[in-house]
Amino acid sequence: MKQRLYNLSKLGIILAVLLIALIGCKAGTEGNANIPDQAVGEPDTNDSNSDSKDLPSDQQQSPDSDEPSTADHNQEQESDPLTSPFSDSLLQGKIEGLPFSLGDDASKIVQTLGEPEASDVWGGSYYFSYPQFVVFTDSSQSSTDGIIAMISINNEYPHPIEGVTIGQTFADIQALLGNGYIEHKDTEEEFVLMYQVGEHLLVFVADDEDGPTTRVEFFGWKELL
Repeated sequence: MKQRLYNLSKLGIILAVLLIALIGCKAGTEGNANIPDQAVGEPDTNDSNSDSKDLPSDQQQSPDSDEPSTADHNQEQESDPLTSPFSDSLLQGKIEGLPFSLGDDASKIVQTLGEPEASDVWGGSYYFSYPQFVVFTDSSQSSTDGIIAMISINNEYPHPIEGVTIGQTFADIQALLGNGYIEHKDTEEEFVLMYQVGEHLLVFVADDEDGPTTRVEFFGWKELL
C-alpha cells in the first residue's frame, strides 16, 4: 500500500506541471474571447465592405449571404487537439465496472463496495484501498464527508476502460483513443499519457515508454485548482 501511495505522490508532481500548461492554454483562449474582435486583429467591418467594392462583381459576397467564409470553413474543419471520442458515461465521471462516479457522495464507497482493506488520510484526502483500485475523496475530516475526487486503478482491474485494458502500451492506447492526448511526459521512473475527458483527466501510467501500462488515474482537473 505504501508503494502505491508513493507512486501516486510522484504522479502528483507530474500532473501539477501538466495542469499548469493546460490552465495557461485555457486562460489564453478565454482571455481572447473577452477581447473585442478589432483588438485581436479582426478587420473593421466598414473597411472590409469598402475593400470588397474593389473586387470583381462575381467575387463580392452579399452582406446577407448565408455562405460561410473560407476562414469560417477552415475553422470548422479544425479538430480540438485536447479531445477524443469518449463515452457519455466517462464524460460524466463514471468508470465501467464501478458502482459510483466522480462527484458522488463519499459515503457511497463503503455502501456499495463494503469495507476497504485500508483507509486513512493521505495527501490531504481520505482514501479507501481495495484490491484493484484506490478511491480518494476531497475531504480529510471523515470517511463519509465530501465527494469522490479521484480513482486510481491498478493492472488487476478486469474491466476495459474505453476499450483499453491496463497492461497495453501507449502505442496501443493511441491506436484506440487517438492522438489527442495532452502530454506524453517522462520522469526518471515513470511515463504518463494524459487525455482530457470533458472536465476530467484520464491518465495512463507506465514504468517504461514502450512497456505495458501499470495503472490508470481518473479525476476532475478543476477540483485540483
